[in-house]
Amino acid sequence: LPKWPELATTVHITIRTWWESDPHANVAILTGSRSGLVVLDVDPRHGGRESLAALEAQHGPLPETVCVATGGNGMHYYFAHPGGQVATWKPANGLDMLADGGRCITAPPSQHASGNRYAWTRSPEDSALAPLPAWLLKPTPTPRAPVSVPVMNGQRGGRYAEAALRGECERVANAVEGSRNHSLNVAAFSLGQLVGASALEHAQVLSALT
Repeated sequence: LPKWPELATTVHITIRTWWESDPHANVAILTGSRSGLVVLDVDPRHGGRESLAALEAQHGPLPETVCVATGGNGMHYYFAHPGGQVATWKPANGLDMLADGGRCITAPPSQHASGNRYAWTRSPEDSALAPLPAWLLKPTPTPRAPVSVPVMNGQRGGRYAEAALRGECERVANAVEGSRNHSLNVAAFSLGQLVGASALEHAQVLSALT
């Protein structure tokens, strides 16, 4: 179906019409606040079982909840949506948290490309949805403290140079993992122009960036 996130529905007559037009279609469930579901997808092909075991060793085992053995030999663990906006993200290799943002999961008795069927290992008739463990929520970045820029005696660049120095230091401090060296090189080049123009002192820039 085109635009399926907008068309996802529980209206029986609409679903019946779709099924009559394509009786061999698989079943998909929209995750997020509309369905009240958040699903942990464990993909063993990318180390999902090992990643989940490591997280459970750190945080404790998953609570008993509705779960499905997928056609790709993985697992889907269903949890109750806690309300608000829950981010879809990857907690670790082979693990996907499917929540808000127009994501769906394939549900039983759908057939995987391998020929295997999706099957309940703990059905909604046998188990209630467990609350989503807090450790499966995407972490909120901790705001960094404002960068302190040293002021040297005889500073010559005025407010513009001081603002430029502070801005470059903040960009370096907030650089994502793996990009800090690049950010540092860019900052050094930009601030070097101000040093060359006698707007900043070399020692001031070196102290701020190291």
